[in-house]
Amino acid sequence: MEELEPKEPIVLVVDDESSIREGCLRVLSAEGYLVRVASSGETALELAGGERPDLVLLDLKMPGLGGMAILDELNHLAPEAVKVVISAYATVSTALESMRHGAWDFLAKPFTPDELRLTARRALERQRWLLKQGQAQQRFLEMVSGKLHAPLQQARQDLESLVQRLAQHPSEQELAKRALARLEVVLALAEKWETA
Repeated sequence: MEELEPKEPIVLVVDDESSIREGCLRVLSAEGYLVRVASSGETALELAGGERPDLVLLDLKMPGLGGMAILDELNHLAPEAVKVVISAYATVSTALESMRHGAWDFLAKPFTPDELRLTARRALERQRWLLKQGQAQQRFLEMVSGKLHAPLQQARQDLESLVQRLAQHPSEQELAKRALARLEVVLALAEKWETA
């Protein structure tokens, strides 16, 4: 898996209050982020499906599609995006529920430009870390499965042959059959890694 060129982070701000959208746009654009804004959940989902944001700042209380439903949809449309809930209704139960729906952090309104910058920076650092972890895991799985597959296939053939030759010795044949069954499990895991 080849690494892509670093790109300008895309931030999607979803809030029905124009002052919040405009303030976030101004502050985050000055930080070098490509900022998209949406005043409704439906618009946010359209943008997220097309642009694949790196960070989503999402108000929970909006007319129409609610914040939790938007979070659920974003988990499918933009699973790699870090989701941060912004809300004037900051309660522990709301924060916990939003995290169960895929939010990574919670930013209480009203927030300062510095709080917004810090939250965005931390969220994007987390996203980069998760992407690197995913790439490292993928490379490891490709390496391990590639190096294991051929020897495991050969061992399977050898054991199948041994099972047939031991037809006259049932107890030894049974041992070889059990070893073959265990090997099949390992082979299935290696094949699963290849397709993951």
